Amino acid sequence: MDAPGPWKTSGHLEAEGADTYSLDVDERDELCLWAGLNPSGPIAVFREAHAIEEIKAVSEGIAEAIRQHHATPDQG
Repeated sequence: MDAPGPWKTSGHLEAEGADTYSLDVDERDELCLWAGLNPSGPIAVFREAHAIEEIKAVSEGIAEAIRQHHATPDQG
């Protein structure tokens, strides 16, 4: 994990043989999921979550975006 950001955390996800993913908060206070091999911008964007259900939805959305990106031909 990197130093805390506006959402209280930020960081990177890495797996051997896969793309590297990072999470950070942009100037609109939205959580952006970036893929190292995708230079065109974030692969997913999420609004700040407060309730447990919203936090669960964000984590599920991150996992789904990574699965989708990883399944795309020519991606990590």
